[in-house]
Amino acid sequence: SAQGLLHRDVKPDNILVRKDGQVKLADFGIATRLMSDGRTGDELARAGLISGTPQYIAPEQIKTPAEIDSRADIYSLGATLYHAATGHPPFDFETLDEVLNAHLAAIPPPLQTLVPSMDTELAQLIERMLNKRPQDRPQSLQQLSADFSRIAERIIETQSTHRQTV
Repeated sequence: SAQGLLHRDVKPDNILVRKDGQVKLADFGIATRLMSDGRTGDELARAGLISGTPQYIAPEQIKTPAEIDSRADIYSLGATLYHAATGHPPFDFETLDEVLNAHLAAIPPPLQTLVPSMDTELAQLIERMLNKRPQDRPQSLQQLSADFSRIAERIIETQSTHRQTV
């Protein structure tokens, strides 16, 4: 985020869609600011306490909770979108340890193997959001938004062209 605010709990329950289609992120209960030293302002995170919902938490939120940035929220949004596309989170295990270890080390099944009709570029973007290393994900929410807009415009254009030829 441009203001240095980290939500730290992006998940399906915290995304609201208004009647007019506007999407809102809710529940900033564990949000924190990014401080000038590049660490979170949350003293508990600085002490190593993990915050977030296990099914959607970024690897760095588990390993180094004081040193996360907006790319952790990008990971959590990727996990949320993966859930929206497939009907389940990327890692759907019984125990907390299994879920956290999967975020640290496992690769979720490719989206197109679970949802063959999914747009390839959209699937690849969501999968990039779920990369283990923050530097391998989209680097900013602004870039992510631009990528989604470009993909959406292409899909809409393709659908309208298809309708005209049918």
